[in-house]
This record gives sequence, structure tokens and C-alpha cells, in this order.
Amino acid sequence: MWHYILVAEKNEFLYLHRLQTKIQFLYIIVVAFGVLLTSYLGLKYSESISAVADDDWCISKLEGVGIHCFSDFYQIAQFSKLENPWLNGTPYTPISIFIMDIISNDWFISISMKLPLLFNQSLLIICFLFPFIYHWKSLNINVKNSNKFFLTILGFSTPVLMTFDRGNSVYLLFPFVYFIFRGFLLENYLQVAILIGLAGMIRPQIMLLVFIFLPLINWKAAITSFGTFTVGLLVSFLLFPGNIFVNAARWLQNITIYQTYTDIPSLRNYSFANFIGLLKGLFEVILQNKQLGDAFRPPISSNYVTIISVIFLFVSVIWLFILRNKLTRFEILFICFLITILTPGTSFGYYLIFLIIPMMFLMIDCSDNSRKINFTLIDNVVFRAHFCLLYLALVPLWPFQWGMFNLQVKDVWSNYGVSGTVVSVVLALLHLNFFLTKQYTHSREKKKMNRESL
Repeated sequence: MWHYILVAEKNEFLYLHRLQTKIQFLYIIVVAFGVLLTSYLGLKYSESISAVADDDWCISKLEGVGIHCFSDFYQIAQFSKLENPWLNGTPYTPISIFIMDIISNDWFISISMKLPLLFNQSLLIICFLFPFIYHWKSLNINVKNSNKFFLTILGFSTPVLMTFDRGNSVYLLFPFVYFIFRGFLLENYLQVAILIGLAGMIRPQIMLLVFIFLPLINWKAAITSFGTFTVGLLVSFLLFPGNIFVNAARWLQNITIYQTYTDIPSLRNYSFANFIGLLKGLFEVILQNKQLGDAFRPPISSNYVTIISVIFLFVSVIWLFILRNKLTRFEILFICFLITILTPGTSFGYYLIFLIIPMMFLMIDCSDNSRKINFTLIDNVVFRAHFCLLYLALVPLWPFQWGMFNLQVKDVWSNYGVSGTVVSVVLALLHLNFFLTKQYTHSREKKKMNRESL
């Protein structure tokens, strides 16, 4: 039996090493090809992996870089100057707004109007670099030069660069998510519970990670997470004037409205509701001969988006509980990361930084004394195909935009990257495939191990 496990792990890491090598070469080739292609066609490469370069929320020549404003940063920075940001519809939490208020304070602006942006982007780089550096120095990992190169490529993957391009404060979550992942694998559940609660004070959808405790029947950890989040969130409203409960209610209302911030379906929304909308539009194109741009209009109503999201979350959680005895800790984490990305009605590309963390763990050659952390994939061809496609679509900086193909999509979508839509579909299919095949795979593995032990 033990012989079978060791051989399986050896084959698993050989498979992962080959995938790692392919991604490294593909990354270099795609970047070189993308520079030439976007130049020839007069496209902006950054728009293929993020959003329009000529954005808003600042005076770009004075506060940004060229025509670019890093608008997510300046948006929250402007909200931070308001006496009560939630009266103006912002979905950001008090902690997020407070941190941006410190970064964009008037004293920094008096020195240079670009200084707040410089501080924000510098903090962003630090928040990304620290987990990567800590990772290859701490986990008893045999970090070869090839592994260091792969970690470097992950650091310049599409979701990381999109976060930098937008200046979005989601980067503050990256160290939290890394230590949540690492702590859970090492069974430091109290630490993980507190970190989830603290991270939820920055982005509330992180609280969906609390479902990692469901397969373990660890109610104490789950209550600790919710307690940390609830108390911390309410206390953080004291940083702003007004009744904390009234402000909290307004913030909650804004969060609800934000779930249909973009019309669904969209070509760059990663929610499961958006996936359903894409399927609906595709069927209309095939069955009703509609043009692609027309098939996605009118959008799905906000009520339907809510219903789809709630049903998706409910079914996922129930199935997670049913499969609790068949899942490794790594699989539990990965499923819950997918739930965190797919459940909100509005889920943009920078939330895919959550998937960089599993990649950091999964794609590294591990030493024998770290085998207590189960990094292995499922022995399932369909799942592996989805997983490989996800990695290959997510990490390299594909330059293709929907406007290149003359598919008569809406003009505002023309600059959207094709890879973003591909990744959103693969994420949904990966999640569905995981639940549908896990029972079958587990039974087959058990029978094979029993035969080997005879």
C-alpha cells in the first residue's frame, strides 16, 4: 500500500514538473508574440489582460502615468475624503477606505500629486513579494532554480498584473490568503479562523472561506471567524462619523447593489451567475441565430443573479459536506477558493490572485519531510484537463481581444481579453467537474490500492 502511495506521488510530481516547464516556455513565447501582435494591430497590450488604459477618477497627467489613472485606487481614495462614504454608494469596507485615506493624505499630495499612487503601488509590490519570498524559504521545500523561475512567472501572471494595473486594494488580501492556505494545510485552524475574519474586514467575500471548516466539523473555528469579522467590522465603523449600525446597514445595501455592478452576462466577469448568462447567450446564438452582441442583451435581472448565486453557494456547500471524508485539505481549500470567486455576482479578474496561492504550493517539488501536506491532484483525466487549461489560460499574458475577431460584440467589450472569458468558463466547469467526478474517482482509487496491497 505504501509503495503505491510513494509511486503515485512520484508520478504526480513528475506530471506537475512537466506542466510547470510548459507554462514557463509558453509564458515567454506568448509575451514575445504579444508585443509584436499588439504593435502590428495597434492594440494596447495592457487592455488585453486588464481594462482600458485611458480610465478615469484622476487627472492622469498630474496624478497618473501618461493616460492611465490606476482608477480603482483613485476611486477609493476619493471616497476616503468623504465624511460618510456609504451615503455615496461605495461597497468598500471601513478598513479599506481608512488605509487608502492614510496613503492618499493631503501631506503626501502637497509634496507630489503622484506620491499617493507611488505609495499604493509600492505597498502592492511588497504585499505580493512577501508571500513568494517567505514561501521558498520556510516550507522545507527543495527550491531549485526552475522553481524560483516559475514562482517569478507566477508573480508576473495575468491576475497580478491586472491588480497592479487597476491599483486595486485587493492586493492587501494576498498575504492573508497565503497564510490562510498554509495554516490550513499545517492544521493551525485557530490562526486560520482569525486570519479569515481579519481578511473579511478588507473584502467581505473572503468570509466564504469559512466553509473550509465544514468538512472538518470544526464549529469553534467557524464561530471564531465570524466573531472576529463581525466585531472587527462594527468597530471599524467607529473610524467614521455617524451611527455605526446605520452605516453598516448602508454598506450592506451597497454590497448587495454591487453584485449587479456590471450587466450580466459580461465577457470579463468570473461569477457563476455570469457563466449561466454566457450559456444563455450562446444558446440564443445557436438556436435563434442571434448576433453575438445582441444575444447578451437584455442582461439578466438582479433578482435572477441573486437566485443563481444563492443556489450555487447552497449546492456547493451541501456537496462539500457530503464529500467531507473523501477530500484532502488541499482539495477543500481549492474548492472554497473557487466558491469565493464564483459566488459573488460581480467578480473581476484581480480576484484570481487567490488561485496564485494554490499554484505556488502545487507546482513546487517538495522534500520528503513535507509530505504531510497533500499537494496531489486527483487522478481524473477530465479534471486534469480543466486544471491544465486553467493554468495555461491564466498565467501567460495572452494578447487577444474580442474586438480582433469581428464578432459584433458590443463596442465597450471590444478591448476585453479573450483569455479572461476562457478562464471564467474553465473555473465554472472545473468546479462542477470536481463535485461530479470526486465520488467516482475516490471509489476507483480505493479499489486500485486494495489490489496493490494484496
